[in-house]
Parts: sequence; structure tokens; C-alpha cells
Amino acid sequence: MTFALFLLIIYGVYGLAIFGAIMALRKAGVLPDARVVISFLLLGIAVGFVSYSMWPNDIGMIFNIPGALLGDRVYQWSILLIGDPSSSQAHFTILWILRIPQIRVVSSIVAWGTIGFLAQFVYDRIAALARSHKTY
Repeated sequence: MTFALFLLIIYGVYGLAIFGAIMALRKAGVLPDARVVISFLLLGIAVGFVSYSMWPNDIGMIFNIPGALLGDRVYQWSILLIGDPSSSQAHFTILWILRIPQIRVVSSIVAWGTIGFLAQFVYDRIAALARSHKTY
């Protein structure tokens, strides 16, 4: 129960951070069609570096669940496809950027950016529907 509450608090703070970034981008005059995506990308960058700095502690994964899961999958696939999985040091047979924890920064940006793109798409559809139903 406490873990679920912890996750709820963390992602609630993320929601507030995204809302604050959207408002700051609005005030800065950024196009409305890009505010949500940019806010999620900024969150992805921040959370990715937090996750990077907390490695090897597992708490970093909790702060960045989508990015950590995607990063771990990319790491595994890169060892299988690019590296030498039969090596006792398979970690060192792949590029530095594909190793954990570095890949978690990149995967965090991709994961949160994708979520932001989907959120922006939904927001744009809802806003277009609201504009088309306005009566003057």
C-alpha cells in the first residue's frame, strides 16, 4: 500500500511539473501545438538524469519506470544483436551509450516524449472538437 502511495505521489509531482512547464511555455509564446510534447520531453530529460545519477540503486527505476523498462530492453537487445552475448564481459562488447545507466537517459527521453506526443495528439483532437462546437 505504501509503495502505491509513493508512486502516486511521484507521478502526481510529475503531473504538476508538466502543467508548470506547459504554463511556462505558454507564457514564453511557444506554439500551442508543441507545448505538451516539449513539456514531456523536458520531464524525460530531467527524470533520465535523475535515474542516471541514482544508478546502481533500484530507486532510480521507480522514478523513471517507462524509461528504465525501455532502457533495459534496449540494453538486452543491443547485447544480443550488436555485442557478444557469449562473452563473460558482454557489457563491454556494446557501445558506451547503449550500456546501463547511459541508455536510461536516452530511453527516458524517447519514452516520455512518446507519451507526450500521444497526449498532445489527444489534446489537439479535444481542442479541435471544442472549437468546432462553439456557438457565437
